[in-house]
Amino acid sequence: PDYTDPYLALGVLLHKEGNFEEAANAYKRYYSLDGKNTVAYYDLGNVLESLGRNSEAISAYRSFLWNWDGDPVIYQRVKEKLERLGAGGMF
Repeated sequence: PDYTDPYLALGVLLHKEGNFEEAANAYKRYYSLDGKNTVAYYDLGNVLESLGRNSEAISAYRSFLWNWDGDPVIYQRVKEKLERLGAGGMF
């Protein structure tokens, strides 16, 4: 069985509820066990950005870009977030 999915689901739920700190903790726990879900790096970056932890958000967004092979629209959105955070061109 996959024991990491509950941490990912918890992160999404907490994020939607506005409990950003706990959402970040759930996402980080997810990655400590199995960081294969690239989209969750995007979610973690959003939560960290909401907390004002921009350097950590940049790191999460970069991890997303390095591992993403899906929808180019999402990829571009993350690049724009990095540029807005002052990390443009450093992917």
